Amino acid sequence: MLSNTGSPMLTNLNLSGCIEITDKGVAYLSVLLNLTSLCLYYCNNVSHEGLRALGSIVHLKDVDLQGCLGVTDEAVFSLSAFTCLTSINLENCSNVTSNGLGGLSSLSNLIYLNLRCCYAVTDKSLRCLATLDSLVYFNLTFCQKITDKGLKEI
Repeated sequence: MLSNTGSPMLTNLNLSGCIEITDKGVAYLSVLLNLTSLCLYYCNNVSHEGLRALGSIVHLKDVDLQGCLGVTDEAVFSLSAFTCLTSINLENCSNVTSNGLGGLSSLSNLIYLNLRCCYAVTDKSLRCLATLDSLVYFNLTFCQKITDKGLKEI
C-alpha cells in the first residue's frame, strides 16, 4: 500500500484502465521518487494538473497516456519538465495538437513517440518535433492531417 512516504523501491506503476483515478490521485504519486515508468492508459480523468504534480519524479523515463481524453496540449507541454523521458505514448489522445507537441522538442533523450490516432496532428506538428534527433520509433498511424509536406520534416 502506498503511504505518504511512498514506496521507495517502486520503479514501475501500471494503472491501466483505472477509470476512477483523477488528478488528485496522480498527485499522491509524487512521493514515488524512484518511479521510472508510469502507465495511465485510459485514465480519462487525468489532465495537465495531475502530470504537473509529478514534477518531483526526476527519473521518469516512460509515460503511457494512451486514450486519456483529459490529456490536452497543456498536459503534453508539461511533459517537457521530465528531461529523462525516453518513451511517450499518446495514442488516442485526440485533444493533442501541434501546440502541445512543440513542448516535447526539448526532450533530447526521447527515442519512442506514439501519436497513433491523434487526429489533430498536422504537418506543423512534425515541424515542431523535427529536433528530436534521438527518435528511433515514431508512430503516426491514422494521423490523417499529415501530408507529403509534413513527411519532409521527418
